[in-house]
Amino acid sequence: MAEPAVFLIHGLGGTQYDLGSMHKRLKNAGFVTYSITLPGHGGQPSDLLGVRAEDWLEAVRAKYREIVDQHEVLHVMGMCMGSLLAIETCKRERHDKGRLVGTGAAGLHRWLVHALVSRAAPPAVPGAGRDGPDARG
Repeated sequence: MAEPAVFLIHGLGGTQYDLGSMHKRLKNAGFVTYSITLPGHGGQPSDLLGVRAEDWLEAVRAKYREIVDQHEVLHVMGMCMGSLLAIETCKRERHDKGRLVGTGAAGLHRWLVHALVSRAAPPAVPGAGRDGPDARG
């Protein structure tokens, strides 16, 4: 089988090219990367009119099915809305070949790469998993 891979899913209003620096970091770490531009994205905002969440989910699931058997290890990573699509895809496809990583902020690249390449738990993200507006401890 090929090298381990990561399927990257962009957020609302973005394109597959928004995750370019993540692709580069992951490739430098030895991963093959895949991405998709979701239906209604990559053009004018009006292109999103009439596009349903199920259209996005079906596009992600189709891409997932296209690549899943090419790798022994396939991680699925989503950014913002892409995280929701990643979660639902992993659930519906019964994903068991790698990790599911979701984020809402592009500034977490170092943490995300660590989460994929390390066998140990990733370092804590300040404020993660705590309640309250000032949860930095």
